[in-house]
Amino acid sequence: MLLYIIVLVLYPILQKKIIDEPILQEIQNAKNSEEAISYRKKLRIQRLLFLLIYFIIISILIGIIQFSMTEKENALLFATIKSVGMFVYFILRFLLTDGRERQIILGNVSVMNKTTFLEQKKDYALYLRSFESDINTRDPNDKLIKNKDGFHFIEYQFMSILQSKIPVCAVGKPKEIDAPLGASRIYLDNANWKEDVIDLINSAKEIYILVSSRESCIWEIAQCEKYLSKTFFIIDDLAEYNKIIKNKNNLFNFPLILEKNSKEFIAMKFYNEQWEYQTYEKSSKGYSKMLNVPIPKMKSFHLYIKNPEK
Repeated sequence: MLLYIIVLVLYPILQKKIIDEPILQEIQNAKNSEEAISYRKKLRIQRLLFLLIYFIIISILIGIIQFSMTEKENALLFATIKSVGMFVYFILRFLLTDGRERQIILGNVSVMNKTTFLEQKKDYALYLRSFESDINTRDPNDKLIKNKDGFHFIEYQFMSILQSKIPVCAVGKPKEIDAPLGASRIYLDNANWKEDVIDLINSAKEIYILVSSRESCIWEIAQCEKYLSKTFFIIDDLAEYNKIIKNKNNLFNFPLILEKNSKEFIAMKFYNEQWEYQTYEKSSKGYSKMLNVPIPKMKSFHLYIKNPEK
């Protein structure tokens, strides 16, 4: 049991030193997004090879230990069986584990450039957010992540439900080694990222914006002015939302929302010249409810006229 624990603890430490750190350096030195994407794909292959080699070596070592501790005639046979058995166990554990855990081990399943994505996906949803929110998506368990401000909106839970209906993409953080769990990442060049985001907004069938007062997010909100009918605004941090509506950045006259439970998020949409919003629990159940109930048919929404009185 102790050896098993040591094996599992040692694996991520060695992977980081041998595989991740050299690849991260290459990504950070990449000349453009295409080159960085090639390194991320290389990362996935190297992680898989490292996984196989690591388990082979560990299984052989376990067999040697078994052989040295056995005095029977068939010690070598028992050691071989033990070694092969451990290798099979490790591989089956990896293959049968949760898909999110495999993604954490090997890296993001889908990383590509804008052109490749648009060629492959005719209908897709676009997820816009500030890069700072990505830190809240890394928990591999279906549990709410809690900090001093309350519970965060969990991207991978939300996307696991949304992606069952439609492919979803998000712009990846340029120099990250691996994308967080959730939407497929598209990596763009810094020189023309705004033009590329506009293209993605124009072509998207649905748009989901995790509202933030960050300058880049406010810019993205402004680009959705023509597409309010297909845009859903997700409010996780009410303080961030209120920063927008209390200054000149309130582009669409968003309604004033005075309070929200920290365990809930708000989904808001512009429909029939009115703002509608509703709160949902930050859980798979809440995300599922929000995505599976069409906005126009919701009777419990709070309605606001386009220019609400403050």
